[in-house]
Amino acid sequence: MVVITSCFLLLIGTLIWYFRTRSKFVSKIRCPYEVISFQRNEFSEEEIFLFLKDECIIGTGGLGWVYKVELKTDQTVSVTRLWGVKRVTKDIFKSETKTLGRIRHGNIVKLLMCCSGEEFRILVYEYMENGSLGDVLHGDKCVGLADWLKRFAVAIGAAQGLAYLHHDFQPPIVHRDVKSNNILLDTEIRPRVADFRLAKTLQIFFAILPDFPMPKIKNR
Repeated sequence: MVVITSCFLLLIGTLIWYFRTRSKFVSKIRCPYEVISFQRNEFSEEEIFLFLKDECIIGTGGLGWVYKVELKTDQTVSVTRLWGVKRVTKDIFKSETKTLGRIRHGNIVKLLMCCSGEEFRILVYEYMENGSLGDVLHGDKCVGLADWLKRFAVAIGAAQGLAYLHHDFQPPIVHRDVKSNNILLDTEIRPRVADFRLAKTLQIFFAILPDFPMPKIKNR
């Protein structure tokens, strides 16, 4: 009898803890927040919020929890909910939105939307079906990359994305964290450069010297 009573009390306590935690998370979402759309989207932030639950988590990364969200429009997106609301989280959020929010290139992952409140930060990206290049090269699924011509095509695509950042985008952007895990692959194995949390923009100043102009590059 004592054992049954103890188990019952434990169950009640667990349920109380669960609903308090759940209500706390929902209250965070209901707080005043700001939404910025970087693309023409056919979904709203309210639809995204519904999928921020454990069963939709597909991984955790350097940024936070990663969710796979399958919307009613048949569109699938990837949602990153950043760790906490510390200074580093705000810096990562700012870096991602200020860089990816302005970039339009076929070999750079698209940031579709961001949402921020007092107690949460959310980034919504296009979903890459085949994960990262690192997963493909070092994991169980090869996705046809055993063919060296396809590997070469992935390398060229990633290089084109980086070249755009360095030479065609103004001001130029240096990624500073290029690696296989930060190159994502879509359904057709086309590469997308991702994860701009360490990226820096460069501003070029020209100092007029007696003989020739000398470029000076300053991090901003």
